[in-house]
Amino acid sequence: MSALALLLKNNMENKHHKEKRPIDLLPNEPYNAIADVCRLYDMNYILKELPIWFRMSLSHDSSAYDVVEERARFIEFYDDLLPFIEAAYVFAKEKMPQEQPAFKPTKWSYHPEYLSIEERADPMIIIIRFCELYPLLYVRIELWDFLQAVQFYKGPLKEKIYQYDTSCLHLYIQALVEAFYQILEVK
Repeated sequence: MSALALLLKNNMENKHHKEKRPIDLLPNEPYNAIADVCRLYDMNYILKELPIWFRMSLSHDSSAYDVVEERARFIEFYDDLLPFIEAAYVFAKEKMPQEQPAFKPTKWSYHPEYLSIEERADPMIIIIRFCELYPLLYVRIELWDFLQAVQFYKGPLKEKIYQYDTSCLHLYIQALVEAFYQILEVK
């Protein structure tokens, strides 16, 4: 086969190739999925963005949270989600098994806000508690409702977020959650 024919064949085979997202590494590579999420999203950004999402989600009636019971359940979930995400980052940056070659630690520039000193020393306390408290299916649905509430919001807070990033951030949080449920083998 000529060089040109080989090049064309390789281009044809690769024309549908896309870079893997963290969620695409699951279920086979949960540690790498966690590492990628932590590499792609800065914790400071996430914990600045999610409170805006939270206010957006609860400030209009075009979301799953216009029903009082759903709103109350979501507030409780949100209050547990932030420490979970923070614990996941502490785990990834300080505790993750070193044998995972795709993980290259970066300088830790975040100071945990939601974790006690004990929880920072052992972030799995929070991660296990979250995974045992919420069934995975519930988390998937709640995260989807959260995303939709942000996407359908039409008020002044919409200018405070980068709209395209909402779907990416949602997908990365989903990957983080799914990876820990797989590691802990919780359903």
